[in-house]
Amino acid sequence: MGNDDKGSDLNNWMTLLTRFTNRPLRKELISQIDKHFSFYWAKNRLSGITVDDEYLNQCPLQVKRHIMMHYLFDDIIFKYRFFFNIEKNKDSEFLYDVCFGLYPQKFDKTENDNLILDEENEVTDMYFIQDGVVGIGYYLMTQGLSKKQFKIGIESKASSYICDYYICFDIKSEFIYLAIQNVEAISLSKKYL
Repeated sequence: MGNDDKGSDLNNWMTLLTRFTNRPLRKELISQIDKHFSFYWAKNRLSGITVDDEYLNQCPLQVKRHIMMHYLFDDIIFKYRFFFNIEKNKDSEFLYDVCFGLYPQKFDKTENDNLILDEENEVTDMYFIQDGVVGIGYYLMTQGLSKKQFKIGIESKASSYICDYYICFDIKSEFIYLAIQNVEAISLSKKYL
């Protein structure tokens, strides 16, 4: 399915949402949804392949691994080779399976799009930062709950990853994670680890 078909399906979905409230979606929300999916469709390496893909599943195991680990996601696996422990896992199903959980994400530094993860939220994904800067900090309660202020203590730049601790220990976020500069990341869902 091409991006034009996906765009048409997305517009149909947004129209369906309005049926339940009898009021249109805000233009700002429509713009955010469009922006998200335009980026996602342009950067999603799995757009033409699924874990149940007929052609992929007919290939020998070594060919399937090569397609996923050395063709589609070679740069990610190499860049984060210490996290993925490629020496230990090079012949295991782990790296192959993980590739199906890697998806593109973008967070803008604008106030409406900059929140990657809020403190006390459940952590469902970890993020491999490809570009940009993430600020890690905490909220200040100097002006009550109505006006959220925060203090950034650490900045995490490209080629780093965040939220792995929360995923590994299955705990809620202790800090806020914000895009300080526009951030492009690859997210990995907890269910693939």
